[in-house]
Amino acid sequence: MRICQDPSLARQVRRLDLTWSACEDWGPESDGRDADNKAAAAAFCQDALDEIFGPKDEEDAESEEDGEMREGNDVKEKEDDEYPWWRIFENRSYDEDEDDDEDEKEGEEEGEGGDEGEDEEEEEEEEEEEEEEDEEEEEDEEEEEEEEEEEDEEKKMRKEWEEHLITSAGMCEEVWYSLLLVRLTCLQTISFHHSSVREPELMRDVLVKAARRQRPFHQEGPHPFAHLREVLAETGCGNDWIESSFLTPFFTFPAVRTVTGTDIGESHWNPDTLARELRPASSPVREIDFYRVLWCRGLQHWLAACKELVTISIMPDLHREDRVWDEEYLHFNMAELRTALLPFTGTLKTLRVRYGYNYNNVVVYERRGHERPFGSFRDFAALEDLSVRHDHLVSIPEVERRWAGRPPLSETLPRSLASLEITDIVPGVRLELLSDLLYLVRQSHLFPKLEQLVLVTREDDEEQTGDAFNDLVPECQAAGVSMTVKKGEFLV
Repeated sequence: MRICQDPSLARQVRRLDLTWSACEDWGPESDGRDADNKAAAAAFCQDALDEIFGPKDEEDAESEEDGEMREGNDVKEKEDDEYPWWRIFENRSYDEDEDDDEDEKEGEEEGEGGDEGEDEEEEEEEEEEEEEEDEEEEEDEEEEEEEEEEEDEEKKMRKEWEEHLITSAGMCEEVWYSLLLVRLTCLQTISFHHSSVREPELMRDVLVKAARRQRPFHQEGPHPFAHLREVLAETGCGNDWIESSFLTPFFTFPAVRTVTGTDIGESHWNPDTLARELRPASSPVREIDFYRVLWCRGLQHWLAACKELVTISIMPDLHREDRVWDEEYLHFNMAELRTALLPFTGTLKTLRVRYGYNYNNVVVYERRGHERPFGSFRDFAALEDLSVRHDHLVSIPEVERRWAGRPPLSETLPRSLASLEITDIVPGVRLELLSDLLYLVRQSHLFPKLEQLVLVTREDDEEQTGDAFNDLVPECQAAGVSMTVKKGEFLV
């Protein structure tokens, strides 16, 4: 609380590690202090809410003004209803109107249709103008609806904060950490350790406000987290995960270079509205490293926002309670990942894709999903470290005779490669892989930087580890390439 109250002390903090679970008795009302201190704490809480959401007086005044305007509009509409529309012509008699109509008809008859073309053009122009006016009105209505939704969301958010900060008897760790985060504008590294069934919505509120430069970050000047470079988010054991929307704000911060996490859920049912606001090629993030990405669809929004990605390491996985297989919803598409990475062919140096325990069980060993190859890596001219599954590296044929038309590895891998790891090697096509690797190692002039080769067989492969690749050992030694063969293990 001292840091929250002392800006000079807050500016000295460079690293922050936050660990919280469910709401607990932690905060100014839970430490047994006297009534005066509790009153001071309550006042501080109210000031903090006013800082984040604006003073309530202003909100009330705005609400009253809105109410008065609405009342005025209602009165005006009522007056309009009571005032017949035809009275605007009260200075003209009905007979005059009839005479005008007759004159117009006579003029039309005398013109023998000569003005019909002009009338049609005028009608078309009027219709176009009406359509434009209708479109403008629709746009204005949509903007008003969006503003109203934002206001309602802000009020709802404040109410939730009040419940956690003031109203509830048990103080919540997360809300205090969120208040603390508002003050720490000189952070360089931040770690979130979350172990609660409830989503960290309060913390996310602060991060989204910072991303959108909303109160309390609405003042002109440097970004509130202009020095933040490293972000880590992880969960405890069990069925917990962190929604990907929690990390999206960091892809808008000006100095973040590394985003790391565990058990990140890229779910369908919790839409990430901020992700749709990310500008293409605007984020300075250079390294993405996620251990277990649940329901992974390739992190498309994040990758599109990066302008110079150097490292991406992900482990797609399934939640342990995903009982029903859904190809579109649960399956990770390697080809789509390649498409998302194409803007980084000149910068990407590390690409590592491995599967988690549940994904291996359901997709790989039970064969419920069809694995798609990544495609050629040749375009990634800066790629040095590559770790992928066997059937992501090459297209594994269902029928043996189709293997003949497949290009060799030497034609699909980049010349810049220094380390190659092939995991989950398919037992039925080991000889074909051996042939490819022998040629690759012997042609050292094609891959002058190759230093390391790691082969990981499947956990259910009955053949003795390494026996299938004995012929490769002397060739690697002669070429100065370090070679390792090991049996795969379930990654828990």
